[in-house]
Amino acid sequence: MRLARSLTLVVLALGLTVTSARASSLVYDNGAINDTFGWELNNGFSVTDSFSLASDTTLDSATVGLWVFPGDTPTNVAWSIGTTAFGTDVASGTSAFTNTFQFTNGFGYDIYSSMFALSGTVAGGTPYWLTLSNGTTAKQDLLFWDDNSGPSSAIDKFDGPVGSEAFTLNGSPTTAAPVPEPASLTLLGLGLAGMGARRWRQRKAS
Repeated sequence: MRLARSLTLVVLALGLTVTSARASSLVYDNGAINDTFGWELNNGFSVTDSFSLASDTTLDSATVGLWVFPGDTPTNVAWSIGTTAFGTDVASGTSAFTNTFQFTNGFGYDIYSSMFALSGTVAGGTPYWLTLSNGTTAKQDLLFWDDNSGPSSAIDKFDGPVGSEAFTLNGSPTTAAPVPEPASLTLLGLGLAGMGARRWRQRKAS
């Protein structure tokens, strides 16, 4: 038992940690809500936007800019993440919105910043696509994703390439286990050898 505890202390002291995840934070921002145009997310319509992250990341939520008729609110959306436009090979699901009212725009629509849960682990530097479809509202009316002409590429299911949409992604960048330096490995070997010799002497004395 003492030997096992000693080994644990040596490993911790040398910093041999396993892969871990940092706290969730903003990992992608496609720009602010523009409120001059929106693309429909229900009645068979869907929109997909590209994104790429700097490092390997586990995603947990997204926030999008949405338009609804006055007095209505967004309720749910089907989402997917894939390596191709409208792809689902990374993850997919349906989530409820948590809405924050922003303002009523010049066309009379209520504009919301709406967060929803998602999942999926993506690799840094690799292009991916976030797709939204089958959106619903409290009054079962039209739902639109704000077109802000952000930095991503975007495609509407029926209209082809369009201006990109307002969205952000939250997640936890993953950190790989550090590789021990040769000197650390030498110290570890000496420590294990010393503990083995001590245990042998104790057993011989008894």
